[in-house]
Amino acid sequence: MKNPYLYRPGKQRASLEEWKVVYAHGEPMLLLGVCKDHPKLSIGEKPMVIRTSLIEHIDIEKEIAVTKNTIYRLKTPYKEGGELDQLTKELGYEKLGEPIIK
Repeated sequence: MKNPYLYRPGKQRASLEEWKVVYAHGEPMLLLGVCKDHPKLSIGEKPMVIRTSLIEHIDIEKEIAVTKNTIYRLKTPYKEGGELDQLTKELGYEKLGEPIIK
């Protein structure tokens, strides 16, 4: 049987590296990660730190997450000191998850 979350016409597709789930009240709310191939957000091959729209479905074993707007292929999970941390520091974050105030 086909996974109904993977066959959604009109949904964008992208991959997410160094991803982590952001929880609210114990429920998965959204993803934070590095994306290089988002159809609307990416600029060439330049890696970008993104925050997804709300999670509709996530299956970590099958490496797939479906948000309101996009189907993500989940690649490498977050690891401290990795690319996600480096990119967020370049953007002005001192710690992952700290809001940017300039």
